[in-house]
Amino acid sequence: MSSRGSARRTGGRRDWWRRPLGAAGLLGLALAAIAPAAWAQQPAVETPPPTWAEGPALTGDWGGVRTRLADRGFAPYATYSVEGFGSAGKGIDDGADWTSVLEFGFDVDTQKLVGLPGGSLHASALWIEGTDPSARVGNLNAISSLSAPAAARLYQLWYKQTVAPVTVKLGEVLASDDFMVSPSAALYFNAGFGTYPTFTANINAPTYPLGAPGAVVAWQVVESLQLQAGVYVADAGPNDASNHGFGWSTDHGWVVFSEIAYKASLGGRAGIYKLGGYYDTGRFTDLVTGDSVRGNWSLYLLGDQTVYAGAEGVPTVTVFAGVGLSPQEDRNTVHYYAQAGVNLVGLIPPRPKDTLGLGATYTGISDDFVQANRTAGTPVTSQEAIVELTYQAVITPFLTLQPDLQFVVDANQSRHNAVVLGVRMVATF
Repeated sequence: MSSRGSARRTGGRRDWWRRPLGAAGLLGLALAAIAPAAWAQQPAVETPPPTWAEGPALTGDWGGVRTRLADRGFAPYATYSVEGFGSAGKGIDDGADWTSVLEFGFDVDTQKLVGLPGGSLHASALWIEGTDPSARVGNLNAISSLSAPAAARLYQLWYKQTVAPVTVKLGEVLASDDFMVSPSAALYFNAGFGTYPTFTANINAPTYPLGAPGAVVAWQVVESLQLQAGVYVADAGPNDASNHGFGWSTDHGWVVFSEIAYKASLGGRAGIYKLGGYYDTGRFTDLVTGDSVRGNWSLYLLGDQTVYAGAEGVPTVTVFAGVGLSPQEDRNTVHYYAQAGVNLVGLIPPRPKDTLGLGATYTGISDDFVQANRTAGTPVTSQEAIVELTYQAVITPFLTLQPDLQFVVDANQSRHNAVVLGVRMVATF
């Protein structure tokens, strides 16, 4: 009897650990059951608002006013660009030039403002001051894409409506905003990288700094393919101080643009390729005979492709290239044009958003333009080449600083070479 009692007591000592473990197990199951509910009841951890230096605008949020306006569909903006250039070369007028452009306006989201989905309204104006370094160098493709006669003018005023898969935009617009756009080439200062001279030197359709009436229809056929067409006033008016954005005229006719754009993926790396052209219905002067001739047309092909998507600390490499052709030499200044370049984003690891770019352009001048000028006693070159090296430093989200170096070879008017050193600062208010 005593042995049985001893055995019971010994067995009790061996099982003492099971009771707390069992209780702990039951407690764990209970906690697991109630944890999701308890977690859901806890307040979410809020991301702290960006500091002034991390925000998108130099003037900040205006004490919350800017955010409240945006929530209601109204977004005012202002961007100020200022740049300076020093030019040097044998046979040119060495010296310095500067340009400043204040662009300001607003965007309206009709969904937020009045409940109309897919609609947006844009209005903007320009205030331009300064001098043009190209007048000193004598080149055809402007040293600065911002250089223009000093003036204050309405720039754009348009309404856009999307009813998928179609988007329509109409109003005071820029053909160069809708067609012939190379995202990578937009980094560069020289105007030829932006809108090809087969457009800007041959016809007067609306492009910076002159808007004019027009309409664009874009059809997103599939995610990777878009077709679009646009019609614009063919004469945006004179690019001088007297044109405040209303100097356009329909007397010259209309210009029709069309384009097909294909978004590619090369091993998962994004690219875009575009084929397009225009036809101008107006009348032009034959450069040699002086006769009036009707119509003008041109074609272009361009591509942007990311060839290496860098990991952390390794730059992303994008290449771009494009060509333009205006076959009718008897009425055009530029016969053909080509450009190419490479951009490296994040070359310096501590500055992952900075971009280094090296690009080159070649412009073939039409034989008839060369002959007409030489006959008139104004010798010009039959070609012009530009090599540009630039570095865009993102100081803050609202401030960039960009030094730039351009080599101009055979400037069309001066027939000399030049070196141009520049720097641009862009601030978003």
